[in-house]
Amino acid sequence: MKKTLWILVLAAGMLLPASCKKYLTIQPQGTLSEEQSFKAAPDAITAINGLYSLMLPLADQIFITGELRGELVSDARGADVWIKEFTDNRVTSSNPYCDYTKFYRLIIACNRTLEGLDQIIKNDPVNYNRNIYLINKAEAYYIRAWTYLQITKIWGDVPYITTSVTKAEDVSNLPVTKSETIIKNILKDAENNFVYLQTLSATSLGASNDFLLTSGQWRDSNSRVFLAELYLYDQNYQKALETMRNIFPLGAQNNTTADGSNAQAELGMVTGQFTQWTIGFDRSSGNYNKQVVMALNYDATKGQTNNLMKWTNNKYGAAYAVRPSSFIINDWRKQPMSLQQYQTGPSGYFINETNNFGSNVAQGQEVMGSDGYPVIGGYGDNYRAERGSYMVDGGDTLISKYLMKSRGVFKSPLIGDRYADNDAFFDLYRDGPVYLMGCEMLNNAGQSGQALLYLNGGAYYAYIYKGPRYRVGVAPVKIDVTSSVSIHDQVEKFILEEFALESAFEGRRWFDLVRFAKRNNDASILANAVARKYPLSQQGAIKARLMDRKNWYLPVYKK
Repeated sequence: MKKTLWILVLAAGMLLPASCKKYLTIQPQGTLSEEQSFKAAPDAITAINGLYSLMLPLADQIFITGELRGELVSDARGADVWIKEFTDNRVTSSNPYCDYTKFYRLIIACNRTLEGLDQIIKNDPVNYNRNIYLINKAEAYYIRAWTYLQITKIWGDVPYITTSVTKAEDVSNLPVTKSETIIKNILKDAENNFVYLQTLSATSLGASNDFLLTSGQWRDSNSRVFLAELYLYDQNYQKALETMRNIFPLGAQNNTTADGSNAQAELGMVTGQFTQWTIGFDRSSGNYNKQVVMALNYDATKGQTNNLMKWTNNKYGAAYAVRPSSFIINDWRKQPMSLQQYQTGPSGYFINETNNFGSNVAQGQEVMGSDGYPVIGGYGDNYRAERGSYMVDGGDTLISKYLMKSRGVFKSPLIGDRYADNDAFFDLYRDGPVYLMGCEMLNNAGQSGQALLYLNGGAYYAYIYKGPRYRVGVAPVKIDVTSSVSIHDQVEKFILEEFALESAFEGRRWFDLVRFAKRNNDASILANAVARKYPLSQQGAIKARLMDRKNWYLPVYKK
């Protein structure tokens, strides 16, 4: 009982949803003071809350770097010179968004907390339970590891510090460590502390369903996702799959054919085993609120501010600095829809794309025209494309993901909420992108057919996995068996394209492009993708610039 109460107290102030706010005893302060004491059990609560609150200010730079440099975002009329440097892919060291001080301030706070928790367990062993001590240590290690991963994705090779003696402003004077080495170091920390976070389930935090908890705290599910992502960046795809297996429908592996057509043998593993996962993708269930695995939740009532609304909105004093590129909007609009009608035949369960079932749309959508070709249109839901990712407001096209305080409930510009200029979710992990990470792991673990099967939700056969493509009802992608391009490379391209459609504007795109380009040792994957958003006259120069890997990372800020 005492352990449970302590876990609830630890959750206090950690950006938990309304269902858990009754446990709120202190509010995140947004900083961890230099005078923070580490004498008794309550000091541990203050310190851990301080670490979580220091994650909030990092969203700005993650969003700017992860989206503005990619092909999905363009500058709008309110962009200043610093924003345009990013959208033009010509970032200079004088750009304030190249300053990594906030990231290192959090890392130094983690280092101080790790040392301080050791002091508390010595001073107050009666009130500071050892199990809680280990959980707190694990949280600090995971916050530090997550922060280092973001730094390496943005700046590449950077200083690596694990002591509390350095001020954040002095970090740029330290020697750098290769990003690959840093990832291996933080991967070891995550592995060593993983077991302690598995005790922090949604139930132990006071929620009845794992996917109902919009969490800002490292716990069982999101720590598993993060560890799997570290394996992904370390290119250990088999370990990544083993880590994801508990939360991703990967329980049974088959000798699937190259085009993913052995769907019949998969059916037995799905029923019941992954209901927690697939229910989030079921368009008839209305369970969109169950899809967030971990998010930063900006709440203006607590004095928390962010620039996501300022940059993406065009009203209430917002700057309207960034907008969706025409490239991604056209890509959403041209996706062919698929009839979700199960058939039984020699090949097992399949989607019949040539049969028009007339008014019988109970199993899906009437999408085939009289000419036998797929009807294009109607693509979008609460998470992607029109409505979820963007909206048209007069002559402006807005990124709408940060105009919603809760999924599907717009706060601004549709509702004049005085807190709407700051309230927002910034998803760190959501099940759509996580599902696609699983496909990426499969494809690079030598299981391209299986990856295609999951990507499509069942290839041209049964939608048995209910992934992102099922959720929005788009037609399956198909391997060209006559192509000289390998099956792996074709599936790799499909997955990268699906990442753009599913997770646009969530601060991921640039990092996905870099990861795919590095893994395949092909800089043109990134260069050609990004160049598409520029006028034809500029594409050659952009491609040439991005073929140089040194230009994939930001320079260190110089005042």
